[in-house]
Amino acid sequence: MGAALSLGTATSDDARSAATFALYAVMALVAGAAVLAPAVVGPVVRMLRVPVRRRGGAIGMLIRAGALTATRRTASIAAPVLLTVAFAVLVSGMVRTTTAAYAAGRAGDVNAGWIVVPDRTPGLSDQAVTATGGTALLPTTVFVSDPSTPPENRPLTALGVDPAGFAAANRALTVVAGSLGDLSGDDTVVLTATANRQPTDPFALIFADGELVSLRVVAVVTDDSIPGDLLLPRSVVRKHDPSALSSAVYVRERIDPPPGARILDVAAWAAEADRAEDRLVWLATLLLIAVSAGYGAVAVANTLLMAAAGRVPDLRLIRLAGATRRQVIWLVTAESALVVLIGALLGGAVAFVGLLSIRAGLAEQAGVPVDLVVPWSVVGGVVGLCLLLAALASALPTWRSLRHPAARPPVDVVG
Repeated sequence: MGAALSLGTATSDDARSAATFALYAVMALVAGAAVLAPAVVGPVVRMLRVPVRRRGGAIGMLIRAGALTATRRTASIAAPVLLTVAFAVLVSGMVRTTTAAYAAGRAGDVNAGWIVVPDRTPGLSDQAVTATGGTALLPTTVFVSDPSTPPENRPLTALGVDPAGFAAANRALTVVAGSLGDLSGDDTVVLTATANRQPTDPFALIFADGELVSLRVVAVVTDDSIPGDLLLPRSVVRKHDPSALSSAVYVRERIDPPPGARILDVAAWAAEADRAEDRLVWLATLLLIAVSAGYGAVAVANTLLMAAAGRVPDLRLIRLAGATRRQVIWLVTAESALVVLIGALLGGAVAFVGLLSIRAGLAEQAGVPVDLVVPWSVVGGVVGLCLLLAALASALPTWRSLRHPAARPPVDVVG
């Protein structure tokens, strides 16, 4: 089931459906891995047999033997780690990869070498745009009055452009009807497909100065062709909104930006476009991962504390065999660390499968290669938290149970 859902993620045409498929796929794979954990623990421990034997000596042999024989205990400890790490890898990787995919798609839509943007100013003036000599976007807010569609006066984002320059700088521009070259004069407009209009249809707009103007549709473009709702001639926007400022200017070669502006390459501009929103999403993601990691680490510690009481006779037997208290504490701590690492390995592998399908789906939708981004620092912090609590939950009960010297059985003297 998990493999089928991963395939659905990679082939989905809708980003929301792809994300849903990915979550279901990882949930199915995680559930399967948790159920099969007792069977998987043995092969994984045997895979680690060589380094354990070489460096661990007798303690290493006991660690390996304990993990192999007590598979139920090992699986019960590894399961919450598996769930926690899988969730952290999936969610953090999905957010970062999606952010990178949107930035890559945004950069791929621009046919320019550099982009001039405002530098701590509301926008670029006409003088700054003229100095750059590039293709500019002049945004403004207009309103469409349609009593049949609430609200009655809907705000729309209109872009004042030069048709030829805008078409040359926008790779994503797809005209489905009409001609963008007819965007000229004071009564023309280009709409997106969602407007459900055809060329030559009338379209009334209320501009920023309050004037109601009936425009003529000259072209219809796809919804993802423009970073707004409609296109107008730049002169029309300037006529009705004298205070409008340009948001960006596309240029071919690197230039010295005019005062109040800075110049970015396309990749940096694409990554910066939604930086504020991306930062808020990432902070919410970190909070979600922190809560999940806390619950998972507590579950691991609780399992180890409950198992500690039942292991006291075994640990005392190891003391009687000649092990020091420090060696016994090291033994249980290393066992816990091994189990946590096994759970982290399984959880990371399961989540990685889901991330690969997400990356494939995003690359298909964006039409450009998308890198898989996994914030390893976050994943390392989650694993480190589980290791820390597992070590404490193992070492402290063992230290308390072995505070007194192990009692040796009396030896009968034959005389």
